[in-house]
Amino acid sequence: MHSANITALSAATYFTLLAQGRLVDGASSSEMKTWLRGGCVTWLFPEALGLVASKCGIWSDYLHDCALIVRDSIRYVVVGLTRTRRSEDSKYTQLFQELDKLIVQNNQTPRP
Repeated sequence: MHSANITALSAATYFTLLAQGRLVDGASSSEMKTWLRGGCVTWLFPEALGLVASKCGIWSDYLHDCALIVRDSIRYVVVGLTRTRRSEDSKYTQLFQELDKLIVQNNQTPRP
């Protein structure tokens, strides 16, 4: 059985170029960002992170989330490609929450 394939690097590169307006060109990036503004995230991806664009992949116990996040002056891309057991669902959500907390903390001026 064949399906779509992605790597964390390719997803992060795609969303980084999107954020920079360099996905083909500025106009194409803007149009793609509009399409991905309503993109999916898995039910485990935390709400209220400042989601600007996203794409998810769900197949069996594989959960993938790729997102462009903007929080005030902080802009970052996050990619999670996982195989998750139902008993560990909360760890998936916690991972993204903790990453966000670290990124925001490390990008404050002045640094704490």
